[in-house]
Amino acid sequence: MVTYNRSFIILLAFQYFNQGCKAMLGLAVKNYYKEYLNLEPGYITKLSSIAGFPWSVKILYGIVSDNVPIFGSKRKSYVVIMGLLQFVSLIVVFLFEVEDEKYVTALLFMASLSGAYLDVLVDALMVIQSRQDEEEGSEQLQSLSWGAMGTGGMVGSLLGGYMTEYYHPKYSFLAYSLLGFIVMILGINLDKSAEQDGEEPSTGSFWTELKSSLTQIKLALQMPEIYRTILFFVLCAIFSPGFSEFMYFFQLDVAKLSKIQY
Repeated sequence: MVTYNRSFIILLAFQYFNQGCKAMLGLAVKNYYKEYLNLEPGYITKLSSIAGFPWSVKILYGIVSDNVPIFGSKRKSYVVIMGLLQFVSLIVVFLFEVEDEKYVTALLFMASLSGAYLDVLVDALMVIQSRQDEEEGSEQLQSLSWGAMGTGGMVGSLLGGYMTEYYHPKYSFLAYSLLGFIVMILGINLDKSAEQDGEEPSTGSFWTELKSSLTQIKLALQMPEIYRTILFFVLCAIFSPGFSEFMYFFQLDVAKLSKIQY
């Protein structure tokens, strides 16, 4: 049986748990905008779109981390930085109870950037580690990660509903910021060997490596299974409007559901 890097397995499971717990943050953000900043659902939708934008350009994070190592690391250093970013951006909301929606959105933008970047980094580490078992490595690690994210989703939804029902939503920001702090610690403890894929380190310049990465992306985008999938998701995003914020207002104000029931 293949034994994966232990520090990586812990990081993988916890980061996907952290990602699942984002449901707790989502509930807190809706509640914070609605009841403490007194914003309308249409405006909240606009702010949420801005805050969630970093998830739309994940390909850039892979290019940057592949070509710009920090302290000799293409993954570990970025994990530490992004875990710290999640912690700092959300702890500020908790400590200062920011009342300007533009500043809140800017902080949420940074938290979103952290989550999207971590998703890319951990997935890259998972690809490297899965090569230890060519037959089942990918399936095993995918099962672990999605199981952890599902668990995080359930925990985050229950805690988020409870805390927004009975406490100020800032405590959800505190809880989620602490998850980022733990990710940072796990990043510090990550064995550097976990990100080594057995290939010879490149001796090319930054621009040479960047050009090579862009060429590979261009070739990938020419594959029908790639560009058709991208086109499908783009069209879905364009023609499938989101009503999450409107439903939050409707279910709480009209249907009279509690925040836990939502």
